[in-house]
Amino acid sequence: MKRRSIVGTTSAEALHGVRPLALALLLAACHGGGTTEVTPATAHTPEASTPEASTPEVSADDDLSPARATPPSSPEASPAPSGPGDTGGSAESGSSAESGGPGSPRSSAPLAPSRRGPPFEAPPLSLQKLAPNQICTTLGSVRPSGTSLLVEDTKLRATLAGSSGHAIELAFRYLGATAETSKLRSGSDRRQLGLELAARDTCNLLYVMWRIEPESELVVQVKRNGAQSTHAECENRGYHRLRPTRSTPVPELTPGATHRLRAELADGTLRVLVDGSDVWSGPLDADALELEGKSGLRSDNARFELLELRADERAGAPATCPER
Repeated sequence: MKRRSIVGTTSAEALHGVRPLALALLLAACHGGGTTEVTPATAHTPEASTPEASTPEVSADDDLSPARATPPSSPEASPAPSGPGDTGGSAESGSSAESGGPGSPRSSAPLAPSRRGPPFEAPPLSLQKLAPNQICTTLGSVRPSGTSLLVEDTKLRATLAGSSGHAIELAFRYLGATAETSKLRSGSDRRQLGLELAARDTCNLLYVMWRIEPESELVVQVKRNGAQSTHAECENRGYHRLRPTRSTPVPELTPGATHRLRAELADGTLRVLVDGSDVWSGPLDADALELEGKSGLRSDNARFELLELRADERAGAPATCPER
C-alpha cells in the first residue's frame, strides 16, 4: 500500500479538511492496495451557514416566545381604572390578567381589592322628636290624621322651629300621587319628597330629595343666591348638584311603603341614610359650607303620612313657629 502524506497547513480553513481526508485514507487501507484520490472537504465558514441552521426553533410555550415576552404592564394585563368608584381590575369586571387575550401573560397574583370600600356604620340616633307645632309651613299644609300628620297638597315647604339645620330624620308612609299635579317653575313634572338642611331662607339652603317620578333617585342640591331671601327674588335660580363619593340606589317608592329618611352634616360632609343604611355620602362644596340655618321639609305632587319627625336642636332657638 502506498501511503500519502499531507503537507502541514497553518490556516484554519485547511484544518477543517484534515479529518475527512484521514478517514478516507483509512477506509482505502482497509480495502487493500491502490492509491486513493481524495478530494479535500470544502471548508465550513460562517458565511456558508444557512438561516435555518443558525436559528433555534422556539415553541409557543417556551420562555422566549412572544407570548411570554409581553410585559406585565401591557394594556391587556392591567387596564387603568375608568374612574372613581370603579372597581377596575376587580373580579366583578373580569379584567384580571388571566382574562386577557391570547397574548396576555398569566399571573398567579391575587386580584386587586374592590374600590367600593367598607360599609358605613350608622351612629345611634340622637335627634329630638318634634311636636306638630314646630313644623312651620310656608307653602302647603300639614294636617292631623289620627295619630299622624297628613300631607296632600301639591307643594309643601316647611321649616322646623328650634332646629340647628345639621340633622333631620323623617319617618313616613308614601300614599301615592296627589289628586292634582303642579309643575315646577322650570315646567317639568316631578314627584318627590325630601329634607332641607342649613336653610337660611328659601333662596339659600341644601336639599336632599328622594325623587319618585319620572325616575327613582336620590338627589342632593345646593341653592345659593347671595343676599336674596324671598322666592320672588330668586325663584328657581341658583341650583347645582353635589356629587357623592359613595352612593347606592334608593328603593322605588310604592304606595303604602314605609321608610325612614335621615340626613346629617358633620365635618364638612353630608351623609344620607334610608332605613338605617347609607345611600349617599360626600363632601360639601364652598357654597354649601357657607350655609347656616334650620332644617325643613319639602314635597312636590306626593301624598304621604308623616309618622315621626326628628331633628337636632339649636340651644336657645325658639321652639315655636313665628306668627304669620
